Amino acid sequence: MKTDNKFLFTCFYSFFVNGTFILLFGAILSYMIHDYHLTYAQGGFLVSICSIGNLVANFFGGVILNAIGRRKTLISIGVNFLICLLGMIFCSNYILLCMAMFIGGLGWGTNNNAVNVLVSKHIQGKSHYMIVMHSVFAVGAFMTPLVVGFLMSMGFNFRVPIMIVAVLSFLLILLCIKIPLDHVESAVDENKIVGFGFLKNIRYYVFMFILFFYVGAETGINNWVITYLDKMGIVSGAISQNFLSIFWVLMIVGRLGSAHLSRFIKKETLLLVICFSCFITSILFVAFKSPIFVIIFIALLGLSMAGVYPVAVSNANTFLVGGGMASGIMFSAGGLGATAIPVIMGKVADDHGIWAGMTVVVVSAFLCFIFAFANKILGEKSCLSTENNI
Repeated sequence: MKTDNKFLFTCFYSFFVNGTFILLFGAILSYMIHDYHLTYAQGGFLVSICSIGNLVANFFGGVILNAIGRRKTLISIGVNFLICLLGMIFCSNYILLCMAMFIGGLGWGTNNNAVNVLVSKHIQGKSHYMIVMHSVFAVGAFMTPLVVGFLMSMGFNFRVPIMIVAVLSFLLILLCIKIPLDHVESAVDENKIVGFGFLKNIRYYVFMFILFFYVGAETGINNWVITYLDKMGIVSGAISQNFLSIFWVLMIVGRLGSAHLSRFIKKETLLLVICFSCFITSILFVAFKSPIFVIIFIALLGLSMAGVYPVAVSNANTFLVGGGMASGIMFSAGGLGATAIPVIMGKVADDHGIWAGMTVVVVSAFLCFIFAFANKILGEKSCLSTENNI
């Protein structure tokens, strides 16, 4: 295998493991809650502490990459995953579980930051490779619930799928030790002075809130939908894994579809339409208890949610050109949503039941729609202002 192919294969495999890791916890959360005698709030906090680790690693990813170098950064991804997974297998103590999940979150965030940076620099603008890499992530994401569901239906303990992902993480460490990096361009860039004028633009905050509520809702679904379907008696725990996989398959389809539609529809309009669709389908998802309707509406929800993140980021391109603080702060808003929303869902579920906990997703979808509507209005005003200045 050529040097370039070895490097890209390792990066693609890293994204695959990342996808399996992120979806694994949601797939086994209900079993961990039962086995470790956790409350819904404690389960939600475990999700959030992992997201906090992700947020920290994303925010300081560039510093980490420059401080310890490319190889050690890539190796640390697999090491963090492995420590977290072993902790989930052998630690029933809640404090240790929280520590393990935080470490796993560091691996998640480091993977997102470092691998994206290294591959982006290496391929020099060839978007095909980036699309393939993120598609590999989605493959890992939708396969994980299917594998967990199959193993649980066969009578295996929930620790077995954790062991499988732990083996995948160990293989990632070995690949990163051997990965050829001499030809890979360094991720270190010259420091640039970045202005803070974007903080005076109200539209910037609109995008931050959209990312906050969208990423929070997606994380909440990933980690709570299986528990919701099981506890509500809609489908059994093993079968509910398939429902989450369907959600992710439609996410892939929706992202491809949104990319195509964005060529013909203004981004502000497209974002408003898909956010409205998210709101309506989320209502329908929690309103029906029949497995037939639930599977239809979770599929439509995945199809609707798929385009929110990429279309919002594309719409916010004016603020993100050149990176800097604007992009760092904006993307951190998504990490904050992934941290806060699952905890809120767990707390509401403890106080009012699991159905009420899932309605937090509906509220998040509604707020996404409200901010998308604000973005539409602000976008039209911006266009009018530009025309008047011509």
